[in-house]
Amino acid sequence: MDCPKCLKNLLWGGDHSYEDYDLEGEGIVSNHTCTNEECPITDVLIYESI
Repeated sequence: MDCPKCLKNLLWGGDHSYEDYDLEGEGIVSNHTCTNEECPITDVLIYESI
């Protein structure tokens, strides 16, 4: 997966449940970090409902 800002590779940090983020419903929140140190984006969260 690529960073939406600089298009460099994202480093996967882990998957969490919606409950971990105080969200309603069931799903997974996947967190990623941009590997480009010059990019202003640090974290990218992807929400996927089940």
